[in-house]
Amino acid sequence: MVAYKSCFLTFLLANLGHLAAASPISPQAASNTTASIDSVSAAAINLSCRTGRTDTVTFRLSQLTSNMRYFPDNTHASGYPKRFFNDEGFRWEFSRAACEAGTTLEMPVFTDGHLYDWDRAPRPSPGLFRLVYVSDGTNNALCGLIVHRGDAGDFELCNQI
Repeated sequence: MVAYKSCFLTFLLANLGHLAAASPISPQAASNTTASIDSVSAAAINLSCRTGRTDTVTFRLSQLTSNMRYFPDNTHASGYPKRFFNDEGFRWEFSRAACEAGTTLEMPVFTDGHLYDWDRAPRPSPGLFRLVYVSDGTNNALCGLIVHRGDAGDFELCNQI
């Protein structure tokens, strides 16, 4: 029994460095998408956006990050993605350091999960919801989800639930 415990501890200590260095996001999921959460956590996280006094709309974070893999890093025919200047001073829930240091972009997102046609002109209706992200040309990092409230330009940050 003592020999077994000794072997197990030796194995554990020898592999501890590899376990600590392992990425929580699989290579397939990590291509062009970065978030400060792992893929298991993303499946369990929802974001709730207030669209009225009592009305809310919920998005699955896993769907948003999956779509974000395809988002471009520059403006296309539709005018999206647009630069998001964060005049509201939102504190981002995800990838905070990258989002505060980088140029944030906004892209329309939809509850049914379809991608916005950013190459189409004239531009299709963008709806109420925007995913805010930063891109380094290779990877996109999620900042947060926002919703238009009232007049154009008024945004509210959607919350984790």
